[in-house]
Amino acid sequence: MSEIFFHLGIGKTGTKFLQYDFFPFLKNTMYIHRWRIQKATEFISSIKSSKIPKKILYSGEYDVEIEKIVKLISKSFPHSGIILVFRRQDEWILSQYKRFIKNGYHLKFKDFFNLKDGFYYKPNDLFFYPKIELILSEMKKEPLFLNYDSLKSKGIDFLSKISKYIGVDFFPVRLKRRHTSYSEKQLKYSYIFSKFLKFTPSESILKRFTYVLPTRYSILYLGALLPSPNYDHIFPSEQELEEIREFYREDWEKCLSAFAL
Repeated sequence: MSEIFFHLGIGKTGTKFLQYDFFPFLKNTMYIHRWRIQKATEFISSIKSSKIPKKILYSGEYDVEIEKIVKLISKSFPHSGIILVFRRQDEWILSQYKRFIKNGYHLKFKDFFNLKDGFYYKPNDLFFYPKIELILSEMKKEPLFLNYDSLKSKGIDFLSKISKYIGVDFFPVRLKRRHTSYSEKQLKYSYIFSKFLKFTPSESILKRFTYVLPTRYSILYLGALLPSPNYDHIFPSEQELEEIREFYREDWEKCLSAFAL
């Protein structure tokens, strides 16, 4: 019988790197990449052939939906392994905001997120330890929780910890960032142009490749060449980030005690 593992990748925690540059290089593992979770669980349930590898790994990208996804998994595969990477809240929400601006949305950080409200992420969404407690209570197999900082500082150890948890070796991989971060200067230009142009993500593949992506990356490229615009109060100040860090300090310290690395 196959062992099943679910990597529930929170965005901006090295998820794309793991999905494209590490998981495909795990030995003797069937890797299911970014399917809808319902489709993935149905497929895994339907597998009965003895030729299927003993290890099956699914990877998706979730954040606010994690609780719902965990409960879905626990009903069908309570003995499966959960892999989850966390990042300190102030760094994580800033990185999410920068992606939001890069993708063409026009909203200042204080409106995107603050400790009372938020456009998409709410204050409760950034309490991570309750997610850890839920997984520990719902799943029969001990999960693997990791700190994103360890991927940056101890890359090979980080990957080895995952492969050991799954119980397989991996082919040599190159430790590289899947996406290069854009400078705040470039993102300011994206913010300015997004007031006049709509280049947010589109359901239409044709629109995405003929308008959205060419517009977005043209603006970001030009932003690297142009002088820095006199446009302040988009990104959070150090004081605002410190307030977020302090607000979640106790929760993050609890998370640190649960991390394998």
